[in-house]
Amino acid sequence: MAVKSARRARTLEPTDIQSEVETRSGLIRRALEEDILSGALKPGDHLNELALSDRFSASRTPIREALRQLEAEDLVRIVPRKGAFVARISLQHLLEMFEMMAEIESACARLATERMTQAEKEALIDLHNGYEPLSISPDDAEAYFETSSEFHRQIYAGTHNAALETLANTTYDRLLAYRRKQLDHGHRSPQSFIEHTIILEAILRGDAQAAADSMRDHSGKVRGNALDVLRALTKE
Repeated sequence: MAVKSARRARTLEPTDIQSEVETRSGLIRRALEEDILSGALKPGDHLNELALSDRFSASRTPIREALRQLEAEDLVRIVPRKGAFVARISLQHLLEMFEMMAEIESACARLATERMTQAEKEALIDLHNGYEPLSISPDDAEAYFETSSEFHRQIYAGTHNAALETLANTTYDRLLAYRRKQLDHGHRSPQSFIEHTIILEAILRGDAQAAADSMRDHSGKVRGNALDVLRALTKE
């Protein structure tokens, strides 16, 4: 009782409540992502909120938020009055999404090269140098992904084009599960870091075309690896 009372007192602030919900929903989303992309959950499987609440010892609020996030990633389909179901993943749809992502990111890299301030470039260098150690070991693949994702987002912000930045972030988020999973496929983190380095060097020397081409090449490699993961998942 004392533990519960202390926790209740600590979480009375709205910001604390929101933070706790986001943390719990993020953990639940990640676990369900893994289940879906590993094949433990099959297309069409019903994701019962009560069963998920029992499994994760969580209230309905973070469960529902996690399911909404998974729906945004096209991994879950929510049907009114029926509930949430594991979506049927289409290789063709995923290919088209990654093709679009490659073009969006290429445009972002080109504009960021032309528009990033010196302070933004220095922040990008610091970020890049900071996650280099995480690229070495397969055990750090998760931490590498979480940190290196910010590399992409800082480039989007560096375009100084709010509409393009929003489009890039939204598309990136829709592919988030596949981008995360593909790093485990053959331990791609070291190569990913090299590709980031090539992009960064092009930005720093002001070569917008090289930055755009390098980003498109990087995005293409991510796409190929992600499609391999999905092919393995859907292989009969």
